[in-house]
Amino acid sequence: MSEALRPRKSYLRETELIRCTFAKNLSNFYSINNNRNRIPKFVKKEVADFLSCGILANGFIRLYCKDCKSTEVLAFSCKRRGFCPSCCGRRMNDTAIHLEENVFPIAPIRQWVLSFPFFLRYLMAYDPKVITAILKIHTNEISRYYKGNSGQERTEVKTGAATVIQRFGGALNLNPHFHSVFVDGYFFKKNNKVYFKRVNASNQMELEKLLKVIVKKILRWLERNSYLELESSNLNLLENTMASIHESSVCYKISVGPRKGEEIQIGGSENLAKVVNSGGGLSIKGFNIHAGVSIKSHQREKMSILFRYISRGPLAKGRVEALSDEKILLKFKKPWSNGATHVVYTNLEFIEKLIALVPPQRAHLVRYHGVFAPSSSWRKEICSKRNVSNKKPEKQNKYRTPWAELLKRTFNVDAELCNKCGGKLKPIALIIKTEKVGAILANLNISSKKVFIPYLSERAPPSEVQALPSEDEYSQIPLDW
Repeated sequence: MSEALRPRKSYLRETELIRCTFAKNLSNFYSINNNRNRIPKFVKKEVADFLSCGILANGFIRLYCKDCKSTEVLAFSCKRRGFCPSCCGRRMNDTAIHLEENVFPIAPIRQWVLSFPFFLRYLMAYDPKVITAILKIHTNEISRYYKGNSGQERTEVKTGAATVIQRFGGALNLNPHFHSVFVDGYFFKKNNKVYFKRVNASNQMELEKLLKVIVKKILRWLERNSYLELESSNLNLLENTMASIHESSVCYKISVGPRKGEEIQIGGSENLAKVVNSGGGLSIKGFNIHAGVSIKSHQREKMSILFRYISRGPLAKGRVEALSDEKILLKFKKPWSNGATHVVYTNLEFIEKLIALVPPQRAHLVRYHGVFAPSSSWRKEICSKRNVSNKKPEKQNKYRTPWAELLKRTFNVDAELCNKCGGKLKPIALIIKTEKVGAILANLNISSKKVFIPYLSERAPPSEVQALPSEDEYSQIPLDW
């Protein structure tokens, strides 16, 4: 009897809820938006790949156990980076492992978070050039701060950092901001050897001075490139197909459906309202910087948690619930300062918010600076000074972390272990031809049903959408080998 590898049930329920919401309402969403605001092809492809993610009918890898002669199957993933819970979870662990084991040496680190006013969030959402320019200003000024406190010539010392560009807020609103993790000090060379020295934490006065310089240079760059000439009320006139969706998402408003132009429905209790403690943060003209999170060199477990936090996806486990067939509730991680605990979206509004989070094509979301940059001559020597207990696999994998290890860390599924006898599974076949998938699954006694996949062409989508099969009807996991 053949089986399919299965992740945790709680994960499956949430993933299927999101998938069913898209499958049943996507055609209506496209028909509404195509008349006034055409959706780009790369966004449609992101949604189409998400709907096929983890579906056995779209292909799988076949695994075989020599000990008990049993066969198991593992479905493919979409590998998208917008909102797919499974692929964002895998990417989160992959990035965290890479940063911890292959990038950052054994040294203290500090997180610098920079967020932006509404008008700038819109510009950063669709124009990667704006993000690159602002990120360069941000990291250069922080690097200059570390070098200035080194007591040495700035040309003789170097800093290192990695930045994760997040595009989402707690309410699935569009909120591009930077999570930059700097080595909390500077590197210098002596007798052809690289040494590290820590820098004391910045006080409120130094932080305010740093933020003022960052804000001044950002506004100067925007003015020099004619971005400040655009008024916020006319942002949707820019030549971008996602303009109104982006603008509404940034402003916590709705762009489609009967509630178009209204604010999102936030719920909670005034009894939970509290005064927010900055905790190492500062705000000037809508720009906010926070540098209150620091981790010592021996706290490797805390570093791993921080790296997973900055690399996470927009949808977290246990935060999405179906209130009815037409409404979805999204819980916040913790109550806001005004007492808000959740937001309620209709199905169309939920799709709108997730689509707004899809990043532009060919725009990197993880970037490296200073000695961690690919072109740095110091990178090889510094990055090799990681924990000696971490061993590389004997054979270099296509991915930075072996795929089976990511399966185990993210979904609690051991793809190399047989569920029946505990023996080792070995891949024996890659099934990618759609016409053969059904016959092979039937032969293996694993049922599968067709799932609605939206057309990528300009043809109208089908009028009837088939519902997805229940969890008990067949097993699946949205990952590939």
